[in-house]
Amino acid sequence: MANDDLDVYIDSYSKKWRQALLLLLMTGTPGIFNAIQISSYVFLVDKPSYWCDLPVLRIAGWSDQMILNVSTPKLQAWATMTKLVPSAVYANINHDNQEADEIEMPKKRVGKFVEFFSTFSSLFSTYDLSAKTLICFSCGFVCGLSYYVIALNGDNITADRYIYIASNGIVEGLAYLSTIPLLLYTGRKKAVSGLFLTSGILQLALLAIPQEKSNLLLFVALLGKFCVSAVFSVSLLYISELYPTSIRNTGLGVSLTISQIGSIIAPYIVELLGAKAWYIPSTVCGILGIFVSSLVLMLPETKGTVLPDTIVDIKKTNFVKVTNCCQF
Repeated sequence: MANDDLDVYIDSYSKKWRQALLLLLMTGTPGIFNAIQISSYVFLVDKPSYWCDLPVLRIAGWSDQMILNVSTPKLQAWATMTKLVPSAVYANINHDNQEADEIEMPKKRVGKFVEFFSTFSSLFSTYDLSAKTLICFSCGFVCGLSYYVIALNGDNITADRYIYIASNGIVEGLAYLSTIPLLLYTGRKKAVSGLFLTSGILQLALLAIPQEKSNLLLFVALLGKFCVSAVFSVSLLYISELYPTSIRNTGLGVSLTISQIGSIIAPYIVELLGAKAWYIPSTVCGILGIFVSSLVLMLPETKGTVLPDTIVDIKKTNFVKVTNCCQF
């Protein structure tokens, strides 16, 4: 009988194609806004120092052979090359013809697993990198967890699931758009820490609202979703700027993987802990959000700074320390 009622409801609802189309647009809009927002990073991200144009190399006195081989007879450019490609080996093929010097990659090939492990271990090669990596992992985990806990927590706050999903889509799209002016006028650290703190406070604020006031609960939960969606987007840029070029992809990729672990855990928190008390899922995410906000304050600001190319260059940047909490 229940299945028959459901079929009748779906059939009657499908005839209202205008409402169905509107719902589809509401839920699909965040993906479009996210693509626009990610593409804007091309104009917001600081230019790495190794992105050199040919005219710049010409002015510096580089010859055609130097530009072609990224090497000179006197090894003037070799230091730059070894920074960008640490595994490169200089080989002097013909001592009589210095112009024939070129760069070779070592012939010995290692397994993919060993290569990945070597790259992954470089994220913990120094104390400063280890601290940055752990904080980035925490950001990714809490972002993924909070994002999906709020998305799946509609039933626990007694909200209409259809209105809840559609409203989530609208709020998420607005959150992606808001990050563009936010990054232009504020620092990365201030934006990430502030959004984490605000989302944590909003999710803890649900404790003070009676469950009978479903509309107020929905409004506060959506404000939390706005902050979580925005911080998820901003943290991608911030994490990528914290790492040197040689391990930037690895650091960002592993952080995103950690965020997916949080996404996997989110349904169990909503279903298992939400069955015990409706406010537990949001409370867990609120506490974690405030905790990560305090961790982010210890990171250095990256806006307007020269991005490091290698692990050696990162020693010239600001370290992770408690005193950074007072610097914005």
